[in-house]
Amino acid sequence: MKVLLINGSPRGDKSNSLKLSSSFIEGLKEKENIELSKINLIEKNIRQCLGCFSCWKNKDHQCVLKDDMVSLLPLFVKADIVIYSFPLYSFSLPGLMKNLIDRLLPLYEPFMVDRNDGLGNGGHKCRYDLSKQKSILISTCGFYTSKGNYNAVIDMFNLLKGKNGYTSIFVGQGELFSVPALKNRTDQYLEIVKKAGREFINGKIEEETRKELDVYLYPKEVFTTMADASWGVSKEGEKVDEGYVFLKQMSALYDKSSYSGKDLVIYFQLDDINKEYEVILSKDKASVIDKDFLPYTTKITTPLSVWKEIGEEKIRGDQALFEGKYKVEGDFSLMMNWDKYFPSISSNNEVKEKEEKEEKTNMLNFLLPFIAFFSLIPINYFYGTLACLGVIALTSLIFIKTKKTVYDILSSFSIIALSILALILRGDYVNYLVSSSYLLFGIYWLASSFISKPLSSYYSCNTYGGEDAFNNPLFMKTNKILSILWGVLYLATAVWTFFLMEFVPVISSYVGLINMVVPTLMGFFTKWFISFYTAHLAKGKKDK
Repeated sequence: MKVLLINGSPRGDKSNSLKLSSSFIEGLKEKENIELSKINLIEKNIRQCLGCFSCWKNKDHQCVLKDDMVSLLPLFVKADIVIYSFPLYSFSLPGLMKNLIDRLLPLYEPFMVDRNDGLGNGGHKCRYDLSKQKSILISTCGFYTSKGNYNAVIDMFNLLKGKNGYTSIFVGQGELFSVPALKNRTDQYLEIVKKAGREFINGKIEEETRKELDVYLYPKEVFTTMADASWGVSKEGEKVDEGYVFLKQMSALYDKSSYSGKDLVIYFQLDDINKEYEVILSKDKASVIDKDFLPYTTKITTPLSVWKEIGEEKIRGDQALFEGKYKVEGDFSLMMNWDKYFPSISSNNEVKEKEEKEEKTNMLNFLLPFIAFFSLIPINYFYGTLACLGVIALTSLIFIKTKKTVYDILSSFSIIALSILALILRGDYVNYLVSSSYLLFGIYWLASSFISKPLSSYYSCNTYGGEDAFNNPLFMKTNKILSILWGVLYLATAVWTFFLMEFVPVISSYVGLINMVVPTLMGFFTKWFISFYTAHLAKGKKDK
């Protein structure tokens, strides 16, 4: 199958419309072996039609202009699919594309024919049988929507090809396809265009795909703010620096539904361009100011280049912070919830739905069997054993839809083994069994800190973006330290538990309950430590 791609953009290979056309062609290739001829009109010597009609008057039907059009005309005739790829210029075609279409005159006969489609008042018959040839227009425009902006193009091609003689994909917000920071979102859209290519080869683009193509990349308000800021000038015509442009476009992504009742102020110190700005997150909008600063909630000291690379996803933000490429002072919780305030493109509905469907871990799967053994075996080994086995069974049923970790499995098997041993020993050596359970519990925590994923990370990742948190060095280091601390605590607990049960028998039955006090305090410490330690690392090294 022969495919002719006509790129009518003056930008050539940098055309945004060409990105869509290329994805469409990828879709074609998935369904059919194609022979592609790509024409960048900006690289061709195609002069304007002289209106001399020599191609109609002369017997050879040749144009008097001997330029690149001589080699292009046969490609049109032989093509099974012709793709017209172009940006919208002044609500119409770019001059390059209109010029090409004018020069297609030799393909038509000079004699008038009546139209029977209710369009126009006449036309000219093609010299060649192109009845099986398919045409598609793929175009981007700079408005937030394509609707109502392509009327001139549609009217023109209705007359040229017939109302049902071509297919079109018209897309608003075209300039966003060249913004690296928005690549995730635009790549998602390009995948839909690719799907349209797969369907087109079978006859037509399906209605469901049409609906997906009609979805805006961004809401009107968001796009308008980003587009207006991109020019780098104020409404008064004054130049603004790239830092302001970047922060203004970033602020356009602010999710107003994340507002918690209190304005948040993010102070940016862009040290590579020596500029300072504040981004204020209020109930109705995010605004950027460069003077009359307010007391900040969070201060970010960073080179603009680093923040841009994070926005473009060339580097991970958490990795850059861990490596000291930027510093954060003040309320670090704002950084931990950054995606809530400025949803990344990967946080779109499709990804959210996927995350909602994914099974999550639950630490109770790991904790409950041990807690039951700690608390009940010292009171009564027989009923305590039965209760432990019941807890394991009940836990499995209640949390059947949760994702199980290796530690969940180890917990259940460990307590089953200890419970069976307690029954075999008929209550003898309870102090040894209980102390051993604490020892085993501590070993699991401590040993996990020496492998790639510490124990606590399997469960706390649910709060920090799921398994992607494992790629966050700050998250992993914090969890490694916490796993060590919890491990040491329970190793020590094993020692004093044995001591109390062996030498202070009066309280031996209640040692499990007594031991719950320390972990409770440790839980409060853990919550504080996460906040303190992450904020401490975020501040970076103090300047000497």
